[in-house]
Amino acid sequence: MYDLHIFVCTNQKILPKVGCQDRLDFDLVEYLRTEIAIMPTKTLIRVNKSGCLGQCSKGSTVVIYPQNKWFFGVNKTNVEEILTFVENAKSL
Repeated sequence: MYDLHIFVCTNQKILPKVGCQDRLDFDLVEYLRTEIAIMPTKTLIRVNKSGCLGQCSKGSTVVIYPQNKWFFGVNKTNVEEILTFVENAKSL
């Protein structure tokens, strides 16, 4: 059982539609896995690719359970917000 479960939408669509993965210019899943792996914590955290989370119109989407915390429009400039949340949420 994991303490935190992070789902990253990796949905891709056929043009002219755009999915979450289509908006990213880096591998968000691998970035989160790498950064979380080096966090000094005993909290069990799982990062998974997910299919469509139904929020593609809001940009690349990540959701963290059990906190039900959603992040929209994730990109290289704001991905640190997710890592900060994970650091703080590990003690919940």
